Amino acid sequence: MPVLAILTVLLTVSGRTAAPLLAPDLLPRDVPVVLEALAVEGDTASIVASLLENYLAEDAQAVAAATRSLAAVDREPLDADWTPRDWTARHQDWARIRERASQMDDPGEAAAWLAGQREWARGVLAELVEQTPPSPLSDRGKVLRALTADRRARHATLQRDVELVLESDRGRWEHVEQAIRRDRSHFRGGLAGEMLDLQPLVARAAPEAWRNLQPLLAEYERAWSAAAAARDAVLASQWPYVLDAADRRDRLSILALEAAEVAARRRVVEVNQDWYRRLSEALPEAAVNPFQRAVNRAWYPDIFAPSRAERTVAHLLADPEVPEPLKEALVQSRIRFGGPKLRLAAEERAARRAAAGRARTARAEQRAMAEVFGPTALFRMSVSDADRSLSEAASLASRRRAIDVSWLQHLRGLLGSERWAAVPDEILIGPVAPADVPKGEDGQPLRLRLMP
Repeated sequence: MPVLAILTVLLTVSGRTAAPLLAPDLLPRDVPVVLEALAVEGDTASIVASLLENYLAEDAQAVAAATRSLAAVDREPLDADWTPRDWTARHQDWARIRERASQMDDPGEAAAWLAGQREWARGVLAELVEQTPPSPLSDRGKVLRALTADRRARHATLQRDVELVLESDRGRWEHVEQAIRRDRSHFRGGLAGEMLDLQPLVARAAPEAWRNLQPLLAEYERAWSAAAAARDAVLASQWPYVLDAADRRDRLSILALEAAEVAARRRVVEVNQDWYRRLSEALPEAAVNPFQRAVNRAWYPDIFAPSRAERTVAHLLADPEVPEPLKEALVQSRIRFGGPKLRLAAEERAARRAAAGRARTARAEQRAMAEVFGPTALFRMSVSDADRSLSEAASLASRRRAIDVSWLQHLRGLLGSERWAAVPDEILIGPVAPADVPKGEDGQPLRLRLMP
């Protein structure tokens, strides 16, 4: 089998791949950008460029060696040091519990008793997750763990060497590190708002105040970068275990790993939530609403991006050939449908924020419960405020979409078939969502963005 095909089999597990651990954190095209950001010239620039180029060459060699080792890993003995737990006794326990509940004459009594047994099962699972040690790594996992440790040490050496060369200007390297975490992190997009950069949204909303806000924006970037660095460290260290757990369908390990990942990602989201508030308070009054609208659309495009009905109304109101009576009816439709929809959207946003990441951990809990107690035990390990917020967000989303459907039907009635058919397709279909990782015309990642 070709090496590429072998690696595809070995490194792709339940939608997860080893790519985050193999991809570089700097590219050759980044070197000129880094030198410009460091404001170095002459011999100093040559020395820093040499350090960066050597770093890139050594990193490429290490990845190539790891790739060869991964290709040499046999699929069969991948789990030679791991033995799955036998949950037969627990399955039988839960089957007896359900059987006893089915034999109770009073449905209310049966439901109450079964609810108590679920609490018992939740306690058992929580204890199992807490007491079960990490599973031994497969040969694949050991290769990836060694590569991660090697790259971490190499990056620390690069940082030390560059800062020694810079001497009194060492703080400039922090700016580069922040750009790397923004543009070269390979653990992107786990939760809504996690990768959102508030700086360009501030610049667009308040171009005249942009320079005055630089100290505050620099503080924001340091806070976001620190949280992102902590997230990447957590995910990089546990990624080999994630791949093994998914490959083995070890639901207990998956649950523990998922909880740790979501917690690390939530801390990044919370930085953006905190700074959304702080920047809103610091902006000139006229810029607050444009900034908040831009943030809401970028953070929750499914909630706040203009719907077909909203795009259609905006298009027709801008058309000079649309008669005034129809325009007035369109404005009234905004009041009738748009106002209630906006209120629901604000409530849904609050519920989504409160439940950030809970859908992922809840799904992992259900699967772990079903593994330990059997497929009829498909319930969560806990019921918390986050669960209630998750349920509320789903209900609000359904009501919001229902308003959009009603609004669209209303518009079709207002316009008539001929005018409706004349609405351009791009208005009805809407813009295409951008890719998670922006790329240039050559298909390669864009250059590092270094904000002033």
